[in-house]
Amino acid sequence: MQYRASSPVACRDWARRERIEERARVAHVKDVDAAVAAHIATGEWPEPPTPRTAITSWSRKSRASMVRRLNELDYTALYASGRLPTMVTLTYPSDWLTVVPTGSMLKRDAPTRPGNPASARPPAACTTAVPAPASDP
Repeated sequence: MQYRASSPVACRDWARRERIEERARVAHVKDVDAAVAAHIATGEWPEPPTPRTAITSWSRKSRASMVRRLNELDYTALYASGRLPTMVTLTYPSDWLTVVPTGSMLKRDAPTRPGNPASARPPAACTTAVPAPASDP
């Protein structure tokens, strides 16, 4: 009789993570070396490469992580009022560099700590000002 697990167990593969990081370091060194060689040859720094492709959908891993996180949340407060809660996903526009041109601005706008009320605000690109209703004199 063979033993079969009824559900997969989530665990971290530290060796795989280390291999991925090492490959990224080697690729970065090669990119820097190529840029320096081009600078020495021409006297000018080459333009940074364009991104390979646009992200158009969720990966299985990203979707699974989101679903796992959503299943861990306590929805009691949302249903306490008797109203049906709504979920909205906010993203940056395709020309996101005009919204967050630097890493520090991205860190300021992005939620960083789950459970922190200050981090629950949406990014600057997604906020909308709603005018207050006019009062009758």
